[in-house]
Formats: sequence, structure tokens, C-alpha cells
Amino acid sequence: MTTGAEVDPDRRVLVCDLCGAVTPFRLLPPLLLLTGASGAGRTTLYRHLLGRISEAILIDADLLWSVNPAHDNATSGYRQFRALVVHLAERLAANAQPVLLEGTCTLDQYETLGERWYFSNTAYLAVVCDDETLRRRLEAKPDWRRSRQDLEPMIRLDQAFRDQRFDPPIAVLDTTASSIEECAVDLHDWIRVQVADWLSTEQPEERILREE
Repeated sequence: MTTGAEVDPDRRVLVCDLCGAVTPFRLLPPLLLLTGASGAGRTTLYRHLLGRISEAILIDADLLWSVNPAHDNATSGYRQFRALVVHLAERLAANAQPVLLEGTCTLDQYETLGERWYFSNTAYLAVVCDDETLRRRLEAKPDWRRSRQDLEPMIRLDQAFRDQRFDPPIAVLDTTASSIEECAVDLHDWIRVQVADWLSTEQPEERILREE
């Protein structure tokens, strides 16, 4: 019995790991990832746009976190959890609609998954703020959120996003001195740009399938 298939993004085919059979696939709309440290404002902005925009389907990745206790595996980079999230995004994107995933992540956690190559491209935006603001926001969260325990790791992650320590660099949205409404407009504008870029490069046959 086969245990999976290898994705060949250049040829746009799936290759069976058992018999080598090749199955073509159609590239999906882009996968947009809204990341950032806890307390930076990521979830607040996500909720602010829910039901208000039409350019992309919005998903809270944490929706699937408690489905399986095995998801809490930092050693693997939470690979099983990430794979499930991308699998859901893939099925939703099959409706010819870009998908935005909201949840803390870094590039390596999704770009190394075979399912990532079903998407025409990925784009990341990190929500950030300065250290003092992040510390104040995390300390204000209820105890059950364990925010005080995670305070220093979250500050380091936020600094990494702000300092562009990832390759390629991740776009950032700084919430330190701006209102929720202002930041939500900036996030919406970023989504519009990503979708417009995809539409401008979409192949004719893919556009026909999307419009049918």
C-alpha cells in the first residue's frame, strides 16, 4: 500500500512512492500566511477582517491545534499540525479562492511541506510591535494563556521578525503606534496586492477553470 506521493512542482505532478505513477495537478491560488508573536496583534487584526473582505478565505490555524495531542511537538517544528493546516487550506483553495492562514509560524515550517507546492506561491506578513508594547500586552493576558511563561521567547521571535532574520525576508506590519482600524486597512491592502499579483500571472487555462 502506498504511504504517500512526492510532489514535483516543476512538472506539476504527483509521483506515487510505490509504483512511480504520475498524476498531474493544477496549481491553486496563493497561500497567504499571517504570522507574528503572541501579543503583537495578529489575531486581533484577523478577527477584525473576518466577514469583511472577499479577496481571500480566512482561517485561524489554531482551530486544528487540539484535534490531536501529537500536534504539540516542538522538536519537529509542529510538522504534523502544519501539514493538517495546509491540507485544509488546499481543499479550500480548490474553490479558486486564495487562502489566508493566521497563526504563529516561520518560513521553514510550511515551505518544507510537500503540500505547499500545490499553491501557486506563498506570501508572509508578520505582525510586530516594540518590546515594551509586547511585554505590556502579554502581561495583561489572563493566566490561563501562559503568556508570562512565554514572554521572553515571544519577545525574541518578535525581534527576529522586526530585524528581518529570515531568508527571504518577511514583510512586517508594526502595530506599536497605530490603531486596530489603521492596521486592518494595511493588512487588507497587503492581501489585495498579493491577490492582484496572482491574477496578473495566472495562466489562461487556470482562469477559465476558475470562472466556470
